[in-house]
Amino acid sequence: MTPLPNQSFPRHGLEAASYRLPTQGAPQPQLPNAPRGTPSTTWQQQPQHVSPQHPPYRQAPQPQPPKPKPQEDLLTSPFENTLLAPAVEVAPPPIPPNPQKDALLQALSQTLTQRIQSAHASNMSAIPPLRAQQTALNETLTSINREMSQLSDLQALLDSNERILRQAMHDADKVLEDAKRRDVPAVEEVLVAPTVVARQLYENVVEERVLEECRTVIGKALDKGRIGGDVWAKDRRHLYPQAIGGRKGGELLSYTTRSGTTQPKPSTSTYVMASAVEKLKRSKVRYYADKLAVPAEPGLSNAQLMLTNHDLKPVEPERRQWGPWNFVGFWIADSFNINTWMISSSMISGDNGISWWQSWLCVWIGYTISAFFICATGRIGATYHISFPVVCRASFGTWGSLWPVFNRAAMACIWYGVQAWIGGQCVTLMLRSIWSAYNDVPNSFPSQSTNTRDYVSFFLFWFFSLPAIWFPVHKIRHLFTVKAYFVPAAGLAFFIWAILKAHGLGPIVHQGGKATGSALGWAMVKGIMSSIANFATLIVNDPDFSRFAKKPKDALWSQFFTIPIGFAVTSFIGIIVSSSSAVIYGGTPVWNPLDLLGRFLEGANSGERFGVFIISAAFTLAQLGTNIAANSVSAGTDMTALLPRYLNIRRGGYICAIVGLVMCPWNLLSSSNNFTTYLSAYSVFLSSIAGVMICDYYVVRKGYFQIRDLYSARKSSPYYYTFGFSWRGYTAYICGILINIVGFVGAIGKKVPAGATYLYNLNFFCGFIVASGTYYLLCRFFPIPACSDVWMEVGDDIRNPSVAYGAEEDMDRVSSEGSSKGYGVKGDEEAGVRERKMGNF
Repeated sequence: MTPLPNQSFPRHGLEAASYRLPTQGAPQPQLPNAPRGTPSTTWQQQPQHVSPQHPPYRQAPQPQPPKPKPQEDLLTSPFENTLLAPAVEVAPPPIPPNPQKDALLQALSQTLTQRIQSAHASNMSAIPPLRAQQTALNETLTSINREMSQLSDLQALLDSNERILRQAMHDADKVLEDAKRRDVPAVEEVLVAPTVVARQLYENVVEERVLEECRTVIGKALDKGRIGGDVWAKDRRHLYPQAIGGRKGGELLSYTTRSGTTQPKPSTSTYVMASAVEKLKRSKVRYYADKLAVPAEPGLSNAQLMLTNHDLKPVEPERRQWGPWNFVGFWIADSFNINTWMISSSMISGDNGISWWQSWLCVWIGYTISAFFICATGRIGATYHISFPVVCRASFGTWGSLWPVFNRAAMACIWYGVQAWIGGQCVTLMLRSIWSAYNDVPNSFPSQSTNTRDYVSFFLFWFFSLPAIWFPVHKIRHLFTVKAYFVPAAGLAFFIWAILKAHGLGPIVHQGGKATGSALGWAMVKGIMSSIANFATLIVNDPDFSRFAKKPKDALWSQFFTIPIGFAVTSFIGIIVSSSSAVIYGGTPVWNPLDLLGRFLEGANSGERFGVFIISAAFTLAQLGTNIAANSVSAGTDMTALLPRYLNIRRGGYICAIVGLVMCPWNLLSSSNNFTTYLSAYSVFLSSIAGVMICDYYVVRKGYFQIRDLYSARKSSPYYYTFGFSWRGYTAYICGILINIVGFVGAIGKKVPAGATYLYNLNFFCGFIVASGTYYLLCRFFPIPACSDVWMEVGDDIRNPSVAYGAEEDMDRVSSEGSSKGYGVKGDEEAGVRERKMGNF
């Protein structure tokens, strides 16, 4: 083996301590690490042990040792040793492959990776809750700090009150001590003084009563005509000759008051007028008028009594019971009626008719646009929980809103009678399905517009509709829920029955449109406009229902999706059933479902009669719900705003029913009268009202209303404008009417220019755009008060506000309490932020 290069190792202390310096003649020890056969010059070798396998080494002759070197430090000197190195470097053997080990390592790696990813995902998912908790804790800390500040203020107030109370107790002690030092009064002083005072008071009271009785007797004599006004005034002056200029003369004769101001001597006519007013107050007319007055909030002035009552006030939380499914049921129930059933008839029939799918597309587009406007006006009521008449006060003025309200109320009364007459035809079918002889009831009516049978059916429908008017609006939702289940099921049965009876869908679904080119485009435009016009009244008065929503979101998506779906499905059923009628009876399709049911009764068996009865009952319920929703409730709410001191929604609904009865709707619906065309065309003028309302709320005011001022008749109210009328709103309203007035004349049968007719084909959009644009420009150049610079709806503050003039202090107290208890209006801090955001407030 080749020797390794010398390597130095430090000597260990223990190792060094085991060696001794050599002495002469003593055997030299062998170094532990010295190679065998190496002579030692310093140490003498120790005797070697001989092994049988290894022969002993032969030692060479020992040379003379050199001179000893200086002794080294054994602890610090390096230790030299020569090691043997291998002669040939051998490469390590290759590592054999181990699939099991590799698979195990790979599985371990995947497991660790999954664990790391799972731990990372768990940590990341835990971050949002922790941040939310941090935010909640910060808000809680802020609330605690605010409450601590309030408690500190309260503590300071209590300390101040305690000091004041201690000072008052100290002063009371002084008074008591001073009273103890005074002399005791004599008995005569104690007894005589109260007696004299009581006697004087008694004499004054007796004198006052005698004078009042004398005044009453003279007043009665004047009322009965036994004395004249001059005698009455003279006797009154003779009653108090010494009191002229004194207290009695000042109060009763109004010559000189106690403050010393001299008033002019009243004339005889003044006394007569005062007597007449006093007589009216004591009359039976006033007594019964007070009995007829609806309950009102105490503290209201006479002007406020003409602006508010319980049904006009913002709906309190207890009556906000309409959820999203109630609105879904309401619109499903309202969509299934005869007008919607027949809405495609005018589009398909005629020389310029369109195909059934084009008319159905018009229905989808028209009612989707209507749903947008419904949601726009309905949000106002759902946010502030106020009705259409109150919403109008913001844009038309406190007293100026009465005209749009009267306009809507009059139309609702007329439409109530028309819809009730159609409902009477449904009752006729019900009675005919039970008694076929009812169709042959002798006619005792001299008029050719109606007969005894139809009038009796109309009266029965009108009479049995009266109980539905009795229920309040927030509870009548159950009627629409029942209608939403029963009426569509009956309509679906009618749909299937007609298809089975015709053994197919009929020719209408295979019939193409007759209109082409521009005529087709205008036909579709008119179809869309007719769908919107059918909804014009409901667009305006949707706040009457949406104000009962629990929250604004409940009246948004439920209406936006239900309206186009419900009305489109009803229209589709009407198209298919009418198409099937052309196969069953031949000739032209029967669009009126009541006429088709009447034909089903011809030669019908008992089962078919029962089916006609059920479907007719469904149409009767549909007409009842439509009449209540679109006419009765709307008219009742509008009449409440016209005379709130004596009318509420219930009384207004009954007045609407009476008007619908006495107006003789059969005369209006006669074939020679174009009044139905007038009614359909007149509804588009409501687009001007909707344009002003929507522009005022969404664009000008940005969702901000001062609710209490909407019920105020003071000139300082931001909605009082000029004598209670908003000239901006009325100017915009008239402009929206003028754009359609010429086309309206043409719609009722007069000859007008073709341009006006084309413009009138876009009637609703023209009226809405012109009215809203005009109102915006007028408010831009002539700003109105109570507007916000940013979007701000404060409807959440409304709980049960008082609208009386003296209620501001009470509302401030409620505001301060509500900021700590979580109810009522928002606190002063938020109110301050709101005021800083206001523009012209």
